[in-house]
Amino acid sequence: MTQDINPNTSNLCHPPFTFNLNSFEPGILRAESFKEGVLWASHSIGTSGKAAKVKVEPDFTGRRLKADGGDIIFILAFITDMEGNIDINYSLPVLFEANGNSFLIGENTVSAEAGIATIMLKEGTASGKINVKASSSDLLSSEIEIFSEK
Repeated sequence: MTQDINPNTSNLCHPPFTFNLNSFEPGILRAESFKEGVLWASHSIGTSGKAAKVKVEPDFTGRRLKADGGDIIFILAFITDMEGNIDINYSLPVLFEANGNSFLIGENTVSAEAGIATIMLKEGTASGKINVKASSSDLLSSEIEIFSEK
């Protein structure tokens, strides 16, 4: 394990680490945090199986979407196996579609990187429902409803 020190990480309070492995076995990686000997937090992630579906999510960054013509949010499409594990090797194009009082910024087809494709959505000036769909190849597509307000 080595700490990643470079111009992008030198000013971070908690710089990332790289784990150099001699071999790899599929399974579950679990991280646990203890406070005064008591389990405080935990997180698990499993090795993904074959890519099976697209899971689309908005990134509101803790704010509501305002219908003022100026709000922009990221829309993320996660390529996952049937259990919801992200397939980090997936790099094929993902097609985004949106309807409602909004539009996608840039090309509607974005290649996934490490199993995630991202596009920006700009809200118009009328409040209401926005539908966003993401699809890729032969995978199960995903659609979400987003609501904007005045």
